[in-house]
Amino acid sequence: MSKPSPHKGHGPARQSSRWPVALFAVVVVVAAVIVGKALLTPQPVNSGEPAEVQFDQALAQKRVTFALFHSKTCIPCKEMEKTAAAVMPEFKGKITFVDVDVYDEANLNLLRRMQIQVIPTTFIFDRNGQSKVFQGLISADLLRSELAAALSR
Repeated sequence: MSKPSPHKGHGPARQSSRWPVALFAVVVVVAAVIVGKALLTPQPVNSGEPAEVQFDQALAQKRVTFALFHSKTCIPCKEMEKTAAAVMPEFKGKITFVDVDVYDEANLNLLRRMQIQVIPTTFIFDRNGQSKVFQGLISADLLRSELAAALSR
């Protein structure tokens, strides 16, 4: 009878050579999960950025987006701002709100792109980038309903 080799089978020498490979595999899987999650998690839309940057970031990340084009002086705009302020807390964390002052020169390109002719104008985008546009005032109930519908699409 021959003696069994110390490096064959499932003896201690064989197990110790598997340990670094198993550890490496675990590290690779954990890293892949962390990196994958970071890539799939939307980055915050920076409210310190110009409205156009916020708007483009939100749409690029396929977020439901509510964009309100208004001025700080027109009466219907002020009413629409109040309506939005009353409804938006119900959708906090679910919908990105982009506030666009039409008299801020930094927003001129976005105004042209969106072809704003009347204020207030409201855009509600679903995750697929499809939008509904409302010119003038809309009620809190209609806004709430449209935001909920955009979330469900």
